[in-house]
Amino acid sequence: MHDEEFNWELIVHRLDSIARHQECTTNQLTLIEGKLTKLETMKHSVDDLKSWRQTIQDTVSVNELKELRVWKQNMDEITSPTQLQGTLDDIKKLNTFKAQALIIWVVVQGIMGLLIFFDKIFCVHSIEINNIIIHISLGHLTTFFFFGWF
Repeated sequence: MHDEEFNWELIVHRLDSIARHQECTTNQLTLIEGKLTKLETMKHSVDDLKSWRQTIQDTVSVNELKELRVWKQNMDEITSPTQLQGTLDDIKKLNTFKAQALIIWVVVQGIMGLLIFFDKIFCVHSIEINNIIIHISLGHLTTFFFFGWF
């Protein structure tokens, strides 16, 4: 009986030892799986970088870069970047002025059209003051109003 009891204790001890080793092995496998996942992520990142590099190389060739460098040197001989920016600002101001002048011209033409329209409707008016008849034509007033001072 004593031998049987000893064998059972030995078996239980061995099973505990195997369980601990299995737990350690499981932990190590989990760590290895985590590292593999990181490596796969890094591999995808490297593949993405290679793909991006190839796309850039396909898009911009070395000759195009040389041509761009020559063009920039020629532009630097013509004007400096600050002068170029100043010129672009002046162009923007001129475009704004052009738009404002066009709007003002359209408004003035509209007013002139309305005045001519009213002149046609109200043709000639006569006013008698102290036996003097004054004929007023709206068209003459507009002509005097817009061109009388010039």
